[in-house]
Amino acid sequence: MADARFAKPIDVELVENLARNHAVLITLEEGSIGGFGTQVGHHLARTGLLDNVRFRPLTLPDIFIDHNSQDAQYEQAGLTAPHITKTALSALGVSLTEQTA
Repeated sequence: MADARFAKPIDVELVENLARNHAVLITLEEGSIGGFGTQVGHHLARTGLLDNVRFRPLTLPDIFIDHNSQDAQYEQAGLTAPHITKTALSALGVSLTEQTA
């Protein structure tokens, strides 16, 4: 896990290091499409590093999320630890059923 600390300008050294040294790169943000993950994806594509890493940006979906507890809203948005784990395993080609077997 890495803390990008700020969304813009992105820390290109950190992003490039993560892309070169990990099989999967997941960005997680409490915003909608077009934010930090988009900036990272664009940089990876522009530098050719997108060819070497499985990149998965996780953002809030483009839907109305009802007022509720923060945990319930994250669950509805798919931004909980189990959702993130499922995304990472899927990017690696591993299903959750394989993990529990």
